[in-house]
Amino acid sequence: MRAWDQTGCPSTWRHFGRTVGLVLFGAHLLLVGYLAYKSEFIPNCLGALICIAGGGYAFDGLATVLSNGSIPKITPFTFIGGLALALCLVIRDRHLSAGELAATRMPA
Repeated sequence: MRAWDQTGCPSTWRHFGRTVGLVLFGAHLLLVGYLAYKSEFIPNCLGALICIAGGGYAFDGLATVLSNGSIPKITPFTFIGGLALALCLVIRDRHLSAGELAATRMPA
C-alpha cells in the first residue's frame, strides 16, 4: 500500500515531481549560464558559475532517480552561481547610468 501525504497525493508522486523540477531547473540554469557566458553584459566567469550550478541541480535530480536517493547531494556547493548572478545584477544595475541602461536595451 502506498503512503499518502497530507495533500492527498501519494508521496512517491510528490518526490517524483520534486525531482523532475530539479532537473528542469538545472536545464534552465544551463541555458541561462550559456546565454550569460555569451553576453557582454555579464562577466564570463559568472556564466560559467551558473552553468556549474545548473549541472549540479540536474545531476542531483537525475542521480536521485537513477540511484534511489543514495547518492550525496552536490547542490549545497553549486548554488553559489545563482547567488552570484543575483548579486551581480543588483550591484551592476546600481552603477549603470540611464544612458548605459538605454544602450543595453533592445530597440523596439
